[in-house]
Amino acid sequence: MKNYCVKCHSETNHDILEKHEINFRDEYLCDEYYYIVKCKGCENITFRYEFHDIDGGHPLVDDEWYIPITVSTYPNVIRNHRPIQEMYYVPETIKELYQQSISAYKEGAKILAGLGFRGIIEAICNDQAISGDNLQERIGKLADNGIISKMNADLLHAIRFLGNDAAHEIKNPSDQQLSVALRIIEHMINSLYILEREAAGVFETVVANYCELEPILKTCIKSKSSGDELTLKEILGRQFRRLFQHLGTIESELIDAITSGKQPLLTLGKTVTGPKKTQQYYVVV
Repeated sequence: MKNYCVKCHSETNHDILEKHEINFRDEYLCDEYYYIVKCKGCENITFRYEFHDIDGGHPLVDDEWYIPITVSTYPNVIRNHRPIQEMYYVPETIKELYQQSISAYKEGAKILAGLGFRGIIEAICNDQAISGDNLQERIGKLADNGIISKMNADLLHAIRFLGNDAAHEIKNPSDQQLSVALRIIEHMINSLYILEREAAGVFETVVANYCELEPILKTCIKSKSSGDELTLKEILGRQFRRLFQHLGTIESELIDAITSGKQPLLTLGKTVTGPKKTQQYYVVV
């Protein structure tokens, strides 16, 4: 039989391992079917329940009869949805809220799911140290600080409205609203916590501070000779391009680390004043 597989996330062919049937023929005509089925692809075991509403049926053409059938599978799933797998990159509070919101959505607790999605935004603001008198203000600051785009901020406001309606008006979100809200939430979690971590091991990403520069600097210095007096660009070579957004701040932090003795591989060298800026040199120890 065809059945929705919770692991394949699609309708697949299943083998019937066990079947139990109950027929009601008294006041109301209906049948109940209980199945234990196994996916022919991934071999995952699922429980399937069918309710055949015979009394609710009606005739079709050519003596055919339509019987309404309601199908449920357990464990419950969000159809055509694959949850985020790399949640080990995500802060614990956000991960817990995400998993609880998913569970509420699966069980049809739509109001709780809507509240959960709104709560995830609050938790992300907390993690990013975004303060404010209310969530509307905090979402605005996420965009103002460059953590998310203006367009993404507008999408988060839509989830805020959904959560507010669920909390204050006890209003059930629609399945479509929850589906889109979940996609927005997962996009934000992926962008803020997962893609950056995965890209760091594959691409040359932008260096944002001295702590991120330090291991790169240590590697580059190994190819230099003691006593060499070089600019930071000459020390780093092609890695220097990764500093373009934060160069001024990073170089100030580097100078502080050298003068405080926290960077023992370099000492401060000469400074050369040009027509546009002063160039700092560093001496390899």
